[in-house]
Amino acid sequence: MGVHGRFRVGCGVVILHSECNGKLDSLAAALTEPLNMTGNKDPRSQVSKVLNGDLATSGIFEAVPLVFWSKVVKGSYPLHFLTWWDRAYETYDLCASGGLAKREGLKVRALLAEARLLFPKEIVGAEASYSRYEAACLFMRGVAAAVEQRTWRAAKESETQGPECQEDAIQQEKTTQRVKEGVDCLEKAINLFRKPASGVEVKPDEDSRSDSDRFHIAHALHMIDWLLSELPDSEELRRKTLQSLWKRGALRDYEWLALKTRNWQHQYNVSEMHGELSASAVGNATLGSLTAAVDALKRAIDLNPRLADFDADTKFDGVDEPLCKAPALRHLLTVMKAKHASYLSERVQVYRKHADLYKQDVTKGIKVMVKDLKMSKKNGSFTARAFEVALGAFLVMIASA
Repeated sequence: MGVHGRFRVGCGVVILHSECNGKLDSLAAALTEPLNMTGNKDPRSQVSKVLNGDLATSGIFEAVPLVFWSKVVKGSYPLHFLTWWDRAYETYDLCASGGLAKREGLKVRALLAEARLLFPKEIVGAEASYSRYEAACLFMRGVAAAVEQRTWRAAKESETQGPECQEDAIQQEKTTQRVKEGVDCLEKAINLFRKPASGVEVKPDEDSRSDSDRFHIAHALHMIDWLLSELPDSEELRRKTLQSLWKRGALRDYEWLALKTRNWQHQYNVSEMHGELSASAVGNATLGSLTAAVDALKRAIDLNPRLADFDADTKFDGVDEPLCKAPALRHLLTVMKAKHASYLSERVQVYRKHADLYKQDVTKGIKVMVKDLKMSKKNGSFTARAFEVALGAFLVMIASA
């Protein structure tokens, strides 16, 4: 499943838990109503399979952007903003193969041209009708910068541009400036999504952020982190940016999204960010972040046991290097090995048992591993209970002899 599919599933899960009280039939009804679907076929099965990863996609999920906008965003910015974001992730996936065909490249160019018209730098008048207009406008401009960067990266990797060295240097400078503009837009969007929306009264010590606000903040942080990774020699800038965003609570919102959607890639990114912060902790600014980093990594391993094998090299699943070689995680692994040795050993064994399946299909591999671990825990509990019963009976027998 690509970025576009995961985005729609994430939206569906947030709708399910935020507005449908976790009831699958309510979510299915909300998705089918705009499509005017009729017939006796129960759509709950399709919705359940998509959310669980058993089905890559379903026509029912074409209504996700509309339902998400009406039930979660609640019309706080124009609908076409969200549908553009949805299409942006769809074109983003076109770059996944490492190159763009001419037709696909033109599709991305058209999307970016549309963004320049829809999300202008000068906002006049329109924001008065929508409580999150400016925040969403800045957010979408940041997403557009990320799509542009991903497209340029794909073209460069496929060598379709064929630039001369001097031209490449010029393009690199333009790209660097564009990436920084994207990061700046996304940071400003985070600040605006954190503030109470216009017309919303907030009591002292009450969190004014809605689930929509947290969703957008989480995605903005995710996009910022990726954009910064595209800049040359950006380690110090990334560290300072993460520290600033951590103080503003953005990392909590990112982990909220990761756990809400059970997205192990998001949770792994959260642990890596916490690792970066704890490695550079100074004074009391990030006190306790080492514990937070270890806990975040453990939650990522719960979602995907493969991550317990710190030496595994699995670029096919999006983890670019073995965890033992990730600078932000090295100090965490020492703590993990000391505190959770048996926990890690059990998950390494189950991963290596199903490594071939995991390579063929990451989602299926994770499901089989998690199922094995649950069965092992269940059998272990049953064995322990049986031993207790047998021991009790033996002691009674001795006492009565």
